[in-house]
Amino acid sequence: MPGLAFLEQPVIGTQVSNVLITSCIRLDKKFPPSVGSNTLDFQLIDTQSSLTTKIYLDRECLEEGLAIVNAPDTSRISDTAILYQLRQIRSKFTAPSAFSLCRASGPLTTSHTNQPYTMFTLADYDIGHSSGMKLFNSIAFSVLKHGSNAQLNKNFVQELATVANGKIKRILQDVISMFGLDSQITILSNERLGKNLNSLADLLMPSLINANSFVAKEIIHTFDHFC
Repeated sequence: MPGLAFLEQPVIGTQVSNVLITSCIRLDKKFPPSVGSNTLDFQLIDTQSSLTTKIYLDRECLEEGLAIVNAPDTSRISDTAILYQLRQIRSKFTAPSAFSLCRASGPLTTSHTNQPYTMFTLADYDIGHSSGMKLFNSIAFSVLKHGSNAQLNKNFVQELATVANGKIKRILQDVISMFGLDSQITILSNERLGKNLNSLADLLMPSLINANSFVAKEIIHTFDHFC
């Protein structure tokens, strides 16, 4: 319009936040904590909900995060409980990005009992130590220790297969067939190994859900005590 050229043009759009949620709990309503890779308790059902929603960040955690961002040589959040800094994933277990140490917890949930389990740490929960859980655990340790040179040992997988049964045993046997005459195979970017790990993860998912239901109860107990 004439005479109004100086006015700024309106900008219509949406701001997107792509963040990794370790676990979360609502304080305004009684919902069980979300533990694991999905957060489902913060559905915005209408415009009013969107306009009145606020996100609060712990100042100390924010400062620590910014310090890490500004230090390119930093490779992990902490020097303790390193395996628990791996995020929960459902596939691509041999991709280098699967082993980024990027998960942390707020000041109220730093206890190990409040830490959600992943495929890589599930062996810590299961007393029987399933062969499949041990395989994921060993792979994580190997990659974090050796990086791109991480190897999977044939004898180790054979030992796991001898005490496994059913579908897990068949998956381990297929992994063993990958070695041929070699005693070791490369872990990272190993497509066939990755497919076997995807299948193994599907079989272990009920155990992971069960383990994290225990973590959810611990988180509720923590907030009942402090809040």
